[in-house]
Order: sequence, then structure tokens, then C-alpha cells
Amino acid sequence: MPLDTTNEELLLHRVEIERAAGRESFIEFYKMAWPIMDPEPFKDGRHIRVIAYHLQLAACREIRQLVICIPPRYSKSLMCSVAFPAWVWTWWPSAKFITCSYDQKLATRDSLASRRLVESSWYQERWPEVCLERDQNQKMWYHTTAGGVRYVGSPTAGVTGHGSDFNIFDDAHNIIQSESDADRETARVFWFESMSSRFNDPARGVSMVVGQRVNAKDVPGECIRRGYYHVVLPARFEAKHPERSPYDWRTEENAPLWEEKFSDAVLTQLWESLRPYAVAGQQQQRPTSREGGLFKREWFEIVDALPAGIVWVRAWDFAGTKKTLKNDPDYTVGCKIGLNPNTGVIYIANIVRGQEDPGGVVAMVKNTATLDGKGIRIFIPQDPAQAGKAQVNDYTTKHLPGYMVHSATMAENKADRADPFAAQCKVGNVKLFRAQWNEDFLAELTGFPAAGHDDQVDAAASGYTMLFEGTTGLLDWARGEVARQKAAEEARLKPTVSR
Repeated sequence: MPLDTTNEELLLHRVEIERAAGRESFIEFYKMAWPIMDPEPFKDGRHIRVIAYHLQLAACREIRQLVICIPPRYSKSLMCSVAFPAWVWTWWPSAKFITCSYDQKLATRDSLASRRLVESSWYQERWPEVCLERDQNQKMWYHTTAGGVRYVGSPTAGVTGHGSDFNIFDDAHNIIQSESDADRETARVFWFESMSSRFNDPARGVSMVVGQRVNAKDVPGECIRRGYYHVVLPARFEAKHPERSPYDWRTEENAPLWEEKFSDAVLTQLWESLRPYAVAGQQQQRPTSREGGLFKREWFEIVDALPAGIVWVRAWDFAGTKKTLKNDPDYTVGCKIGLNPNTGVIYIANIVRGQEDPGGVVAMVKNTATLDGKGIRIFIPQDPAQAGKAQVNDYTTKHLPGYMVHSATMAENKADRADPFAAQCKVGNVKLFRAQWNEDFLAELTGFPAAGHDDQVDAAASGYTMLFEGTTGLLDWARGEVARQKAAEEARLKPTVSR
């Protein structure tokens, strides 16, 4: 530039350079906008560039279904929910966004931060054409004068009546509530059924899900199963990660994702405070622990024969949805579990399971009872509502007449329900009869409670509870059986007195 250029001209020149660079590249926009979004010094990281690259592809609609799985506190919300909509408006000011989170307050927080960015003097100097309407400028819903929209939604608040070009679901699940089947199902229905119909142009709308993995049946996992383009970046590198991204640059096992902020020492300290399946899901983005959470594989001995005299029960855990090409519903599971009254050892002899509709479930229970015989007690879980009582009555009087049927309501928290059974497993007191079902059973147990299914765990835990629950009479019967066997053996050994 000429030597006599004034400071004002230099500033205008800088503004024009940044205007062009910011519109052209999301990563450049993000770095320049950082001081507006966060007062802390910017810490670069290669993961930031990987995410920015894929967000730019999504903005250009080269990727229309994108899921990004990354640990918490790695700047994903600032990138995806704060900076990204503001950047798109620099070159497409009429773009419409619906941004969501499991908690509307979180989505509103990011919406406000994005609005502050757009209204900042830095942004307005570079893109003055992006103006917010005065009469529609609320924290959860604002418009640009060019027709752009930012609307905040959530699974509980809904999005009826609003259309979009971009749908963004940032943190689909609350970590604690993610263990609830009902809460996960609410989030899945919201995203895949409600949000999918919000696009103004269904052939060109962009769906983006970002957040940490919390459960094998969470929304990000379902996105991956449905074929979304996925970028999965665990906190520590795993060469054999099931969803390893080709854009993960690391080669050394356990190398940190963001060394500048989460060094090896920081991660080690952090992980000491987390449960194994929390590390597996939230940190490593594979919500099934390799070492096991509540159960460990090495606790179980597999035997080739079962001793005589075992007291058996067939415990059921019910589901009622038949599998199709588009779903992976819970299983109905029947666990044949027994107690050796002489040694106190618990045996699991058989697992039957299937994904059936209600009629198929009844047929499965009846067929299994026929094969087991009437000498084996049957446990039916009872829902606390009136319908649960009616179901138990139907099984007792209509489907299984002549069988010894017991029922009880179970603890609502699955982990609490499994704890007593897990304690026996931990000391090696539960043995498995060798069969084809062993591997699936152990895989589900070692992944519990974050695995995709937990029905075998529920059935086994219920069966264990029934064996030792005083109201069923099984424990007393077992003790009596031991006494009868002992008396019979003593009588056999007692010498006969000749007359």
C-alpha cells in the first residue's frame, strides 16, 4: 500500500480482507470471532479444524446428514451452535435455522451468544447487510431483515409451525436421564419424526447432530446406524475404535485429542472420577466399556455339565415390538437360572429371547414353559399399573394354567436392580452352562448399563431376586430339599437291624 496511507484506510483495508476471508472459510471466521464469543485466549487444536471442515461441507450441502461425536468441553457448541449460524448468514442471510438441545435453556444460551456475535461491532463492520429485525428479536426466536430465522426448540417444547434449512441438535440427551428408555425414546422421536418434517426444501435441508455419546441407543448412535456421515473423535486415540474417523490424524495409541487443553495428565485425573462406562461413552464415544462396567467377563466360569438337585426358575423380561428393517426394539428374554442348595452356587442354564409383538411374546412364553416342564417356577414382572395386574392374571389363568407362576413389581432403576446379582457374579458364584447364547449374554452384561440392550441383564437379575425373595417360598423349599436329601442319605447309610 502507499506509504501515505492513513490509519483509517488501513483499518478499512483490514476489514475488507477479513470480510472476504471470513465469508470464504468457516475456520477463519471462527478464529476471528473468538474474542467476541469467549474472553479466554483461543487454544487451537487439530480437532477444531476437522470439525470446521465438515461444517463447511454441510453448509454447502455436500453433506446433508452429519453427526459429530466428541467429548464435552471441546468447543463443539461454540463452533456448531454459536459461530456456525452467524457465519452462514455472512453469505446467505436468508438461511433459516432450528437449533435444539435436550434442555431448551441450553439451546437458548447458545442462541443468545450467536445473537450477541451478529450484533457486535466487529461483525457489523464486516457484514452490515446482516441485520436483525426489531419486531422479531427475542432470545429464542429472531429474524434477519433478509428473511433469515433462528428458532430454538427442544424435545419438550416442540417446533410445530416453524420451517428451516438447517436443523441442529446439540446435546440430545441429559447424561443422567440418558439411562431412561423413555427419555431416550422421546429424544429419538423428536429428532427423527418431528424435526425431519421441518425442512422448507426437503431435498436440500441439512441435519446436524453434535454431542457426546451417552448410551448405545442414543440419538447420535441411531444417526450412525441410519447412515449419517459421522465424525467420531475420542478423547484418547484408539486404533481399533469401531467408528474411527479417517480424519483422526493420530497414530499413537491413547494420544490425547486436544493436548493443548486436555493433556495426558489432565485426562488421567479426569478419568479417575468417572465410572468406566462414562469414560467409554462420554470420553471415548463408544458407549460400551472394553473392560466392563458393573460386570466383568472374567467373573464367569462356563461349565459343561450341571449338578443334580438345582432349584430352577424361569424369569422373564417383557417387550412387545416386533423387529423390522427400520427398528431394533428391546427383546423379550426368558432366563433359566437356578440355585444349588448344597453349595449355594448359582447356574444359568438357558437364555431364550426374541423381538416379537405381544402375540409372539405369549407364544414364546408358553412354548418355553412346555419345554421346561411344570416343575420349574415362572416369574412374570408386574407393571405397577392396573394393566400390569391384568397381564399377570392372564398368564396365570389363561396362558399358563397348572404352572407355578409368581409375579412382583421390580425396582425402577435398572442398575439398583442388578446390583445384588452383580455381587454374586463378582465373587465367581454364578456359572454359565456352555451354549451358543453365552457370548451374546456376556457382551450385554459387560456393556451394561450403556449397551444397546439390557433385557438379559434384567431377566437374570429378576430371576436371582426370585430365588432369594422370601415371598416366593423358593428359598425355604430349597432349604427343605437339602434337609430331605440329607435325611434320605442318612437313612440309606443307616445299618439294617436283622430280627
